[in-house]
Amino acid sequence: MGQSHSAGPQEFAAEALSRRLAETFATKSYTSLELHDLKEVFRTRAERESGLRFWSEATLCRFLELPEVLGVGPVIHQMVTYLGAFPTSGSTAPAILTLEALLIAVTLLTERWRKVLKARGWERLVYESLAVHDRRASQSKAKDGRGTTEGAGSMLGGSEDGHQVIEGTLRDDLNPLQETNGDDLTLAAMRALGAASVPPHDSTTGIHRSIIPTDSLLKLIELLLLIAPLESQESLADYAAQLTDERASELRATAHHVLAAFGAERNPGITYHTFTAVISSSLPYLLDAFSPLFEHFVFADHTAPSSAAPAQSKTNPTQAATRPARAILPSSSPASSSSLMLTPCALSHLSFFLKPHSTSLFSRLRPLYSGATHGFSMLSFETRIFNWQGPTILLVSGTSLPTHPSTSRERAFADSMPSSRLKSRPRDAAVSSGSEEQGVLFGAYVSTPWAATHKSCFGDADTTLFQLAPTHAVFRASPLAHDYVYFSRPPTSPAGLGFGSPPPGTGAKGRAMALGPVSLHLDDAFEFGVFTHLGEGGGSFRPIPNADGTAGHEDWQERFEIEGLEVWGVGGEEEAEAQRRAWAFEEREAERRRNINIGKGDVEADRELLRMAGLIGQGQSGGSMA
Repeated sequence: MGQSHSAGPQEFAAEALSRRLAETFATKSYTSLELHDLKEVFRTRAERESGLRFWSEATLCRFLELPEVLGVGPVIHQMVTYLGAFPTSGSTAPAILTLEALLIAVTLLTERWRKVLKARGWERLVYESLAVHDRRASQSKAKDGRGTTEGAGSMLGGSEDGHQVIEGTLRDDLNPLQETNGDDLTLAAMRALGAASVPPHDSTTGIHRSIIPTDSLLKLIELLLLIAPLESQESLADYAAQLTDERASELRATAHHVLAAFGAERNPGITYHTFTAVISSSLPYLLDAFSPLFEHFVFADHTAPSSAAPAQSKTNPTQAATRPARAILPSSSPASSSSLMLTPCALSHLSFFLKPHSTSLFSRLRPLYSGATHGFSMLSFETRIFNWQGPTILLVSGTSLPTHPSTSRERAFADSMPSSRLKSRPRDAAVSSGSEEQGVLFGAYVSTPWAATHKSCFGDADTTLFQLAPTHAVFRASPLAHDYVYFSRPPTSPAGLGFGSPPPGTGAKGRAMALGPVSLHLDDAFEFGVFTHLGEGGGSFRPIPNADGTAGHEDWQERFEIEGLEVWGVGGEEEAEAQRRAWAFEEREAERRRNINIGKGDVEADRELLRMAGLIGQGQSGGSMA
């Protein structure tokens, strides 16, 4: 693929394999029109050197309209050039971005590969495209006698074993073609490349001696936060134009919160096991934003822009002005401009783990309740949240309380908690990005309608607890218990609303609240909250796993003073109208009950009503109607 003309037979074989893979992708993943568009996009912008057509890093960044302020261009270029060398990335990357290499990379990043390849190993391939060699890990393993040489011969132990390694690597980690399509790409790769051209990926080499640099992942997360609402035919320049200093600062702070989930503050970079464990457990849709970004290769304008100006979007000025507003918050929402918590970054952050509802997140959210607007009371909360028939998203922010209560209200709240105390969660260095005082931001996704609870909670297995700041964490529902959500107003004591604990009065001792192993509780005045995390789990929500994917064992508790509380309904005008009708029906019923005037209407009907209620007919006098 454009390597030196003096390349050996194995390099030429790898180039031939890549061409064959590109042809397979082209015929199985694109329509003829899409393929024509992609080729035109490449041709009109390609540079030529020594008879070779290719794209440079500057051309790639200019075409994708990557904002310079994020500094993410080199990271994206490294990823694309690595993926462009697939399936021999381990030996031939970085690839020169020829048409074949670019087509392979675009196919992988737009998930069109799912039409041709197995899904197994995708996260690993993305990791490898971002990782660099960790010399300290290599030196450490060399001292331990676990890594002696990088030579293929000494590691493979001969050609026969080498072929077995290649076969396993291509089949399991590099996603070979589906057996059902009749393509023998794996066998062709084995015959053409030989044992030495594909490094093995065993426990002592390759991936286990690499890390993703913390700064690279931070820049990538910033970009993904920015482009999360992006659609295939939208221009990234429309979003980049909104990158004011304040917005860029918010992107960086939110990216730090996400990065903290990888434990980056304790290590020089992110290892493979940490990357895959965090992605699978709490950020399953983080990488999905790449798909609409790289779909621009199919939907872009064919006209090559000048080298001094970025590529222009095909959207008209009106669309360019309104689409980002739609993507950030629904323009029809009266509270969208005054929301202090559901910011554009927070909305993108939610899409990283609530992706099945992403379409609704970016286009069908309605403000139901805001403490700042409607008052911090359970009655106000109930009258605005109940009867909403779609899912809801609750967000609560605050500042941590001191270890020892300093006011009478804090002491009263502390007395309502169990007598045993847990330590506060330690603050991570990676999230202390300029702010002197770190607040907390918790939330919950509730997929069922809200209801007053008495003896049992409501919610289902889709209910999700999460923390957005200062550290990202997601707590999925557990099958071990079903105490998902409770809402209990006074005179129940202790009253309040919460997640992951039994309803008040059913599991508490005296007036103390019974807190679940992983739970969030807000008091009935919406003044204080507490989040509890027991690493052993055992409740309605799963604890945070360790970086290696094993069960976590960290116990901590976050007690905080509530500063903001918002609830957003996932839905549109249909759900809003259904809620209005339900409230209107209840009001009519309440008014009818108040206006019942027994004795002035149909006496026989009134007598029958009282008899059905058990008030007469069983020896009761019944007053004047006996």
